[in-house]
Amino acid sequence: MAEWAGNSVAVLLSTCARCIDGQLPDLKRRLEAAGDLPEVPGAG
Repeated sequence: MAEWAGNSVAVLLSTCARCIDGQLPDLKRRLEAAGDLPEVPGAG
């Protein structure tokens, strides 16, 4: 994808890192909240 965009892999990774920087607390909260979901009837 980096080559297609005309950039190096390093530039692509740097761009992605800037996009997700600071999202870890929200991600952790969402993952922990997923444990609170009700069971799906008929699953398992």
